[in-house]
Amino acid sequence: MAQSLPGYLDEIKRSKPEDLVVVSRELDPAYEITALVVKLEREGRKRPVLICEHVKGTRFPVLTNLHAGGKFGSGAYTVSGGLHGVGVKAVNALSSKTEVIVKREGKIFRQTYAEGKTTSPVETIGKTKGDETGTQVTFLRDATIFTEDNSYKFDALVQRFREMAFITRGLTIAFVDEREDAAAGGSATAGGGREMTFFFEDGISAFVRYLNRNKEQLHPVVYVEKKIDKIGVEVALQYTDATAQSEYYFANTINTPDGGTHQTGLRSALTRTLNDYARKSNILKEKEGNLDSKDTLEGLTAIVSIKHPEPQFESQTKVKLMNTDAKTAVEQTVREAFRPILGGEPARCQIDY
Repeated sequence: MAQSLPGYLDEIKRSKPEDLVVVSRELDPAYEITALVVKLEREGRKRPVLICEHVKGTRFPVLTNLHAGGKFGSGAYTVSGGLHGVGVKAVNALSSKTEVIVKREGKIFRQTYAEGKTTSPVETIGKTKGDETGTQVTFLRDATIFTEDNSYKFDALVQRFREMAFITRGLTIAFVDEREDAAAGGSATAGGGREMTFFFEDGISAFVRYLNRNKEQLHPVVYVEKKIDKIGVEVALQYTDATAQSEYYFANTINTPDGGTHQTGLRSALTRTLNDYARKSNILKEKEGNLDSKDTLEGLTAIVSIKHPEPQFESQTKVKLMNTDAKTAVEQTVREAFRPILGGEPARCQIDY
């Protein structure tokens, strides 16, 4: 492990309340989820409860046993965002109460926890309807640990769930906030709260269009998807009239705000490809210097999402990807995608320098 669990918990305790959400675990690509419901309720006066439901089951041990995630054992999956079950275990440890209900194999199972410790055995509480499957996780974060701000931010969660739906093409996420003081936005619920549903058939291409909705778009979104040596790569990008760039990088559905090797791959590919084109087209004269990253990134909006069988991150909080083969995969994908574009349609290949 990159660091000990106590060190990881210290990082989590310094984060925002809405970061303590188990949804990222549910979006592991291996689960092939098509629908997700997240509900925010209130217990007492100021203690919100978060409930997550999805269409596939999970194993109870992942909440208490380090390295008990689905990566271990004969049923290990090929691509996962989870880091050996540490994340969801930390959520459980930082919650005063946790309840998990699993529907699988025709039965409904339940187990409860407090401060990371099991408080009840796994018990069968009913039967499912037909082949119904799913997992519901309800947790109440510990107010003795999160003492500065005890409220989930509606807008922050909306932004996160919208982003998740963009990255996971075909996924529907329904977010219901049943607190009486839910922020404005979304559709009103019967109880006075708010709800919003996110679904984006075009995935990260729709994400780019959303980010550029108020900018002058200089060309249609360029989208490419490719698999190189077991690494899945998705890239969507578009140049606008903006002076700054907007880049988002994901590894196995996890946002890596500090970038990493997939970021290096994109930037390297753009710089090399556009320089090659500028030289061949005589846009750059023989005595002129090459374009640098400042030139090739100006006005760029880009989304890079990779699926890696063994992702390596800088820390347990997964803010930066470290796999060197991810750089190669992204760079190759982008360069191959640009060849046919820059090989024709001169009007779309204008470089202002």
